[in-house]
Amino acid sequence: MSTIGFEYLLSCMSLDYVLYHSNNLAEFKKNLINEDIQFIVIEPFRADKALLQVIDFIHWIKKTLPDVKIVILTKIKNKAELKLLYNINIHALISKKEHLCEMSGFMMQALENIRVFSPYINKVLNNKVRSTHPFLTDSELIVLNYFLRGVTQKKIADLTKRSVKTISCHKRNAMRKLGMKGNTDLVAFVKTSLGNRLLNYQDGEIPVRDFECF
Repeated sequence: MSTIGFEYLLSCMSLDYVLYHSNNLAEFKKNLINEDIQFIVIEPFRADKALLQVIDFIHWIKKTLPDVKIVILTKIKNKAELKLLYNINIHALISKKEHLCEMSGFMMQALENIRVFSPYINKVLNNKVRSTHPFLTDSELIVLNYFLRGVTQKKIADLTKRSVKTISCHKRNAMRKLGMKGNTDLVAFVKTSLGNRLLNYQDGEIPVRDFECF
């Protein structure tokens, strides 16, 4: 997954964020104070000194901007280095090895104040406890969005140029991941903050074919 692709996804989700991946930390901090953002996305360097600098920066963010959610997007594979990042209580630690299709699910969980560790991170750290709020793929997000807006299964299939069976599968998987047992649960879900955010997606905001999620 490229940084450009990740930034494109965030813009499609209409999230307010800044991306830090440079050495000019002092200037970045100065500009950050005046930003009205939901997320700070950090790409840490692998060198020990740079990684420690990033950790100090994260502590500064948590103290200075406590309402801003911190997401680390990294290529780091070293278990000890990932453990350092894991232990500083950030909102999301995501490996760049993950498929872009999963990213919207990670970010929406972070919005719900659920700590997110991507599958590769969990694998490297041998984490046995996974999130109780599993990731939704972009396909599932789009299909669920249509259902929440009252679009029929056949119409969704026509709009997305997929079979009714495929749409049914995405709906079933999304509901299972969200702990829903039937349409009554789906209606109740609309009243949650995550449900409202899904409902606010508009046609074409998630570039399905670009992400090859179906």
